[in-house]
Amino acid sequence: MRKSKVLTKALAAILCIAMLIPMAVTVGAAETGSEPQATISVSTKRLSMTDQREVALSFNLGYKPEAANLEWSFGDQPFSQWLNWEGDDGEPVFTVKDLTIADNGDVTATLCVDYLFDGDDAAYWRPWYSYRGEYALTVTDKSTGRSASQTMRYEVYDSYTPYSELDSKIQEIIRTQTNGLYISYESTGLSTDGKDVMEVIVARDKAVVDNYLALLKRAQTEPEAVAADVRSGRLRDYQVPVYITNIHPNECPAVDQQIEFLKAVATQETIPYLNGDNETCTYNVKDVLNDVFFIIRPTENPYALEHYQRGNVEGFDLNRDSTYQTQIESQVATADLVKWKPVTLMELHGFIYYARTQLQIEPCTPPHEPNLEYDLFMNYALEGARAFGDVASMNSIYNSSSEYAKENGATEDNQPWYDITMEAGYDPATGRYEYPSDDMSTNYTPTYALFHGTIGYTVECGENNEASVTMGKYGLIGHTAYVAENKNDLYLNQLEFFRRALNNEESPETEKWFVTQDNQVEENFREKDEYGKFYPEYYVIPTDAASQRDIADAYFMQEYFIRNGVQVEKLTQDVTVNGVTYKAGAFVIDMHQISRSFANAVLYKGKIVKNWTGLFSESVTNFPELRGFDCTPITQPGVFEGKTVDANTVERGTAWVTTYGTKATVISNNGLDAVNAVNDLLAKGVTVGFITEAGDHYSKGDFVIDHKDAAQISDQYVIEITHVADVPQARVITEPKVYVDDDSFDRFAFTRQMNFKTVADVSQANVVFSSNEPEEDVKAAVANGLPFVGASVNILEYAKATIPGFDFKIQWIIEEGMYGPEEVYNDYEALFNVEYGDSLITANYAADGDFTTYTKGGSIISAYPQEATVLMRASSQDDFYKAGWWNGIDDPDGGLKGQVVAIDYQSGGLDMTVFCTSITNKAHQTDDYRLATNAIYSKLLGADFTVSDAGQDEPVPEPVPEPSSPRTGDDMNVVAWTAAAVLSMGMAAVFTTRKKAR
Repeated sequence: MRKSKVLTKALAAILCIAMLIPMAVTVGAAETGSEPQATISVSTKRLSMTDQREVALSFNLGYKPEAANLEWSFGDQPFSQWLNWEGDDGEPVFTVKDLTIADNGDVTATLCVDYLFDGDDAAYWRPWYSYRGEYALTVTDKSTGRSASQTMRYEVYDSYTPYSELDSKIQEIIRTQTNGLYISYESTGLSTDGKDVMEVIVARDKAVVDNYLALLKRAQTEPEAVAADVRSGRLRDYQVPVYITNIHPNECPAVDQQIEFLKAVATQETIPYLNGDNETCTYNVKDVLNDVFFIIRPTENPYALEHYQRGNVEGFDLNRDSTYQTQIESQVATADLVKWKPVTLMELHGFIYYARTQLQIEPCTPPHEPNLEYDLFMNYALEGARAFGDVASMNSIYNSSSEYAKENGATEDNQPWYDITMEAGYDPATGRYEYPSDDMSTNYTPTYALFHGTIGYTVECGENNEASVTMGKYGLIGHTAYVAENKNDLYLNQLEFFRRALNNEESPETEKWFVTQDNQVEENFREKDEYGKFYPEYYVIPTDAASQRDIADAYFMQEYFIRNGVQVEKLTQDVTVNGVTYKAGAFVIDMHQISRSFANAVLYKGKIVKNWTGLFSESVTNFPELRGFDCTPITQPGVFEGKTVDANTVERGTAWVTTYGTKATVISNNGLDAVNAVNDLLAKGVTVGFITEAGDHYSKGDFVIDHKDAAQISDQYVIEITHVADVPQARVITEPKVYVDDDSFDRFAFTRQMNFKTVADVSQANVVFSSNEPEEDVKAAVANGLPFVGASVNILEYAKATIPGFDFKIQWIIEEGMYGPEEVYNDYEALFNVEYGDSLITANYAADGDFTTYTKGGSIISAYPQEATVLMRASSQDDFYKAGWWNGIDDPDGGLKGQVVAIDYQSGGLDMTVFCTSITNKAHQTDDYRLATNAIYSKLLGADFTVSDAGQDEPVPEPVPEPSSPRTGDDMNVVAWTAAAVLSMGMAAVFTTRKKAR
């Protein structure tokens, strides 16, 4: 489900409060006490929190008891303590009726089970998960102490599948299948916490799957020929995949809808259902599987299923990570999706409590991501959505006859009742998209699928109950029947996507879908180059230090693109384009390929979204700016033709070493590998200096170590090393012990991405980093002088209360929330140019010519004390704003243009650095991390840096450029480290090119 951050926090707060308020009963999910003397026989052992039912029961205590002496309990609480949420005081959940006692002691009765909460929906903010489990249903004769008991299973709904039973449930379906189908069940990778991410494939036979993969390989290289075979009938017996998945397993029906669908197709030859016209139809499983096969992934996030939460073990929402791919689960999911390139994808979600219906299906409203070939998507997207919605609605309680539908405008019985997201957001009366629910973000799985030619859908069910499971199961029946019936048209549509991409062709039909909120085509939504094209011909990512600010990221992008199906090439010779020479070894992305939409979405500068009242999530992807590497679009056709080779095997870069002397060794502060290397050295007790004055071959803000310590830098780091003949002016860094709050992004950034030593107790810290208002113990420590680095709009109130004369402004957004309009601020974002003050914190950015930063959250620093140092100010240039969504960004009162966004304050016993910009958002804006790390290091400086007298301090002649060769796989960097060993013995050597000039 998509929802605003404010709404998420509000619902989380409600859940926490609900679990803290004393309920009518606190239950244990296990029987205690002595072994019952008799067993209660029951008609079912499974009870549901969201279903009213009656259970026939019987028992015999060995004698004829008195009815008045029988006491009933569920778990360790009597029935009288089990009260639901109906009314002010609650109604009994369990009651007994029709009690009869025979002379021989046989007792029969009916157990009546009511809803646990206030109806047939266990909404996700209700603490149902703490009630689920096994309970002892017990009856006791209080006059004798004799009892009878039965173990009952109490679940949120009958088909609910906990993680512990998912595997066995699927295995049982496969074991008992009756349709003679090919069903494979395999792991496609491991989650962060080591759990298998499982996939079920259902096909007519194994040959179907093998033939499809062979056909896909051909389709990606000669789509026109394959299309001709389809049209002529030469290609007739082929099958296309429908991909079904879930990413938020706390939206429980989304998992069980897949399991129930799998069970149905495995065990029923035919399945009757009602279509949208209320007509009875028949779903013949084998007939359908003559045209399609199913790829079923019950969840991409097994940890969340096990622990009933939205995010993975790191706390990340994977449905905001499909393109960023900071999380392992996202990497596993997208790699599998790229492998199959299905014609359609159904990602099942819940819940939509603020909507007029109990089912909502994409396509989305505008604004649409510019790299999407939306005209091709919309050829069939609405039909496929309605095929799901009609059958889902008509074969469940969620049709127009329901009470909910009547309350929300339904006037006829037995009609489909659901919303298409695009249509629900549009108001015909005003001609506007009044309630936008967009796909500008690249990070939703269905949007990611669109970049690869798959028609992707987000499906939102309404409630957490069995009825929603039934609805989703039938929706899948309706949608897969539609795909089977329209297989040729859907496949030809995908082949056209491939053809268009291979030719790097653009269609004016696409641009008709890029409209304003007033539903008018927005001119130049796809900004054109000098050739009148949106897509460039190539992208070049240099791999030499003279041209590339972060070589590690260049090699990271090669691996990233290979995993995502993008074809990568490498220059075999130097090539000059527009006066710029690109060195041999540079990576080239030729945009004449089927993955060009995805490649461009990742590499292009981004889009300024104007005059929309809201976006659902981040619209800026721009890996070069947010990750921090050099990448150039090339618009001239054919300039690299015949000058590249394939580079689709992952390579590992090596340290780029340049030698001018042997007195000291400088590590360029140019990326995360440098930060990791420094933290590694500090952890080993190596003295590391933070350079405070620029010199020959190094910059202020770089790091320096004794030359004899250079060999201790691990082979895993792709960094720029410069051996110099002088000792740079620097101060020794004390190893940081960082207190990081429980923010998922902060914790992941500092532990997983930067290898800092972090502490859980602020009393053990020598510095604090936070993206949220600190807890009271942290505030007290900072007030007593503990250095503090804070970033994001969330820390500004604390900064205002702590730093004299500090103030800020926020540009608020009014959004329609669950309970009416609400103010939010975190939705504004901007990629923008800045100006730096003279500071160690920003010096390396200025030296690298990196004057672009990113923020999520619409805030500025409007006042600060005279003693503060301004670190960053948004540029006052008219073109300072590069991409994002920030209405009023030029507004003199609260807008971003020309405003201060970061200060450093050291006065009155305080040592605080405050950024109103985000730094760790989604763990994607890693190019900005060094703003935080530089601030941390600068607060932990000790004595002047010195070196031992062992090194040679005579300068070495100017080196001759000679690029080092990257290694592949796990081969050792023999050349670089052999040369380093030679140097450590006092022998001058030159073996790579000069460090990038700054």
